[in-house]
Amino acid sequence: MEKTLNQFERLKAFKDGLDALDDIMRFARQGNLDGATEDDFHRWKWWGLFHRKQTPGFFMLRLRIPNGKLRAHQIKAIGRIANEFGRGAADLTTRQNIQLRWIEIKDVPEIFERLRRVAIDHRQTGMDNFRNVTGCPVVGLDAEV
Repeated sequence: MEKTLNQFERLKAFKDGLDALDDIMRFARQGNLDGATEDDFHRWKWWGLFHRKQTPGFFMLRLRIPNGKLRAHQIKAIGRIANEFGRGAADLTTRQNIQLRWIEIKDVPEIFERLRRVAIDHRQTGMDNFRNVTGCPVVGLDAEV
């Protein structure tokens, strides 16, 4: 009996999401999303980029923050990115990640590079990837934790 693949399994079988970085950069150089498909948008989630129908032309970028811990220089970098490219806002998620909204495709290479410089990852934060490792914010501060 032949197994039928669902839409997302077919998408992954055709091209792995982690192989989509060149496509993201091509559209960034192009400066717009002309020619991008729904399949492209789904694959880009492997790179943390979520295209939102409610905000056409913009993305939400999810950052992976293991255990919810950041150093001061990383927080400053995220703040600068949020101010310059994301209308000054960042969301904290229930999985201790950070989401930046209002990101335009043309700004993605600069944002990815700034995140790389401060060791903040955005890969595999969506679709069927592993979830963030979360931790207790008071571990080590309370003898009972």
